[in-house]
Amino acid sequence: MTKDKTKKTEESNPQNKNYFIGISEEEVLKNIQPNFKSKILYCFENNVFKMQKKKFYQGVFAVLIINLLIGMIFKDSLFVVISFVASIISLNEIFFPQKYIILEKGIYIDKFTHKIKHSFAFYKKVYLDKNGIFLSPFAKKSRLDDFRGVLIKMPKELRKEFKAYIEDQIKALNKSEPE
Repeated sequence: MTKDKTKKTEESNPQNKNYFIGISEEEVLKNIQPNFKSKILYCFENNVFKMQKKKFYQGVFAVLIINLLIGMIFKDSLFVVISFVASIISLNEIFFPQKYIILEKGIYIDKFTHKIKHSFAFYKKVYLDKNGIFLSPFAKKSRLDDFRGVLIKMPKELRKEFKAYIEDQIKALNKSEPE
């Protein structure tokens, strides 16, 4: 019986599997892995154009309508160009792909506007969200969570498994640090 339990825990541990979704394993091992010292456990590319075409076209429609209205109101092409660039940048998660990489001891997120690389020791709390896993640098819920926290967008079937793994890593790293 104990062999069955250990076998199940080994299978459910993300360290024993490789998750490459939206990116080929060859690309990850050749282009991404050499940049990191620890092993990549999860690599996911979130591309709204490929995965949620309806949401992508809604974003395109919204940008076009807003810029059409701005053009009609101000009657100046400079305002239209500025508003077009501002609306594309503000909706960058719809128009540009993001890469989420979970390493053994940290996380790396590559977005169009910025890159985030943190150790799990930086985070104190993990929450399940409707779109993925939310990592907060605060031990309790805070109003600053939206500004300081990170949302890792991932498929539903992987959320609980990685939430448990990340919580274990956070607890282990925060225990070892002196307060």
